[in-house]
Parts: sequence; structure tokens; C-alpha cells
Amino acid sequence: PQRARLILQPRHTPARIAHRGGGHDAPENTLAAIRQAAENGATGVELDLEFTADGVPILMHDETVDRTTDGSGSLRDLTFAEVRKFNPAAKHRLWRDYRGEKIPTLREAVLESMHYDLIIYFDVKGHANQAVEALKHLYLEYPRLYNTSIVCSFMPDVVYKGIRETVVCQRNPGGCLDSQHNC
Repeated sequence: PQRARLILQPRHTPARIAHRGGGHDAPENTLAAIRQAAENGATGVELDLEFTADGVPILMHDETVDRTTDGSGSLRDLTFAEVRKFNPAAKHRLWRDYRGEKIPTLREAVLESMHYDLIIYFDVKGHANQAVEALKHLYLEYPRLYNTSIVCSFMPDVVYKGIRETVVCQRNPGGCLDSQHNC
């Protein structure tokens, strides 16, 4: 009950979650959006997890970069180096205020969110195995996430298997309780 209250009523008020990191006042799923969400009084951010062709976890809502950037193409065909060159502010209504903004890695977004003490809602729409691995590494590197984040997905492999394995590994840092788990 106490942990749930910290998520649902942080700072003793109802949670206020900035969708896509706060994409109304800054380009969606960017570090600028996270900062702006914190400045505007959000208590948390929803972050969309996607992957580049070379397996780098990044923030992106769509499977392509077309809608939000000045680039074009599917993430499954673009490397992180290529994606990083695109301007995520190019099609935002306040694009002039966010020149130089970059598409962030998941890790960069987590660090920015933790810096502002924001609850993180990880939205996983695809790539279950990659997402589980990426999130597992983050939870193990930053145990604070166990009390300050939620993983949201309609994919059973993410919601049930992934979280269980991460919790098992965290509770037994010397090794997994089950030899089937690959921690």
C-alpha cells in the first residue's frame, strides 16, 4: 500500500503524468519534453520505448521517424547514429525553441526523469524480448526505479515474464533463484 501510494499520490497529490514525456510544450519523447513536464508541475512522464536497427533503446512513439522528425524511414532500418542526426523538433509547433534537440536513448531519458524526481511510465508496444532486456538492465543499474516507475504494455512477455525476472534477479543479486533465468 505504501509503495502504491508513492506512485499514485506522489508529493501527496494525485499523479499528473505527461504523455509522451510532455509532447505538447516540447517535442514529444525528448529530454526537453521531460524538463518542460517537470517545470509545468507533472509528477511523472510516460515514455515510449522503441529500438533502432542496431538495438539501441530510444524514445519514439512510432515505428518510423516520419511523423515527428525531419528524417524518414523505419526504425528497424535505421541505426542509432542515423536516428541521432534527425531533428525531433522539426514538426513541433514550437520547433524554433528546440533547435539542436536530439532523439534520446532510454538511459538518457531515465537519468533526466530521475534528476527531476519524476515517476516513469515505460510504454512498451513491441519488441518484447529487447524491451525486457533493456528494462532489466536499467532496473539493476538504478534500483530506485523499483519504487518510482511502472511498466505498461499489452504484451504478456513484458508485463509478466520480464518484470518477474527482474524482481527475482534484484532480490538475489548473487545469482538467480532459478537456473532458467538469465540474469
